[in-house]
Amino acid sequence: MERIFGFDVASSILSEHEKNGAKVYAGKDVTKLRYKGDKGGNVIKVILENGYEIDADLVIIGAGTIPNNELAVKAGLEIDANGGIKVDPFMKTSDNNIFAAGDIASFPSW
Repeated sequence: MERIFGFDVASSILSEHEKNGAKVYAGKDVTKLRYKGDKGGNVIKVILENGYEIDADLVIIGAGTIPNNELAVKAGLEIDANGGIKVDPFMKTSDNNIFAAGDIASFPSW
């Protein structure tokens, strides 16, 4: 969340979750989910990439994507460090005749 909201806001959100008993394992790959044998498919354990096992009854997985900016690059548009197309507050790109919106657009957020 730091990339989106900045350090202060992300730290505050993390702190609130931890104060309420949540354990957050950020930047870890989940290699396997172990399930109970019932028809509901309830998870009972999560195994991280390093083999560490976490008992769980609920798993929330946040998965990101890599923007497909191939066309924007070919058009010579300015791209940010995360691969998004840089736009101004009106969604205009570095080319005055091209606008971008949606997940690919990287707009200023003060």
